[in-house]
Amino acid sequence: MILPDSDDIKGIHAFVRGYKPGSYDPDSGPSTRRETLDDLRYELFFATRAARFQVRFAGQVHEDTVVKLYRELLPQLRKFADAEA
Repeated sequence: MILPDSDDIKGIHAFVRGYKPGSYDPDSGPSTRRETLDDLRYELFFATRAARFQVRFAGQVHEDTVVKLYRELLPQLRKFADAEA
């Protein structure tokens, strides 16, 4: 798995687009667990989805929220990437 640079918002969105969430309860919102790669990508998936919603419907840009979350999760994502290598 290749992780995008933490300043590459397009790369982060592409990384998230590659994630296909499994079955989940849409009312539960993003997972608070950070134990598996799926947990991390699930959290990023919802963050990017919320950012896109805010741009489309509220006219606000919240890409910085996605970048901050990605940077926060990056050390854990690297552990999973290293394990796959």
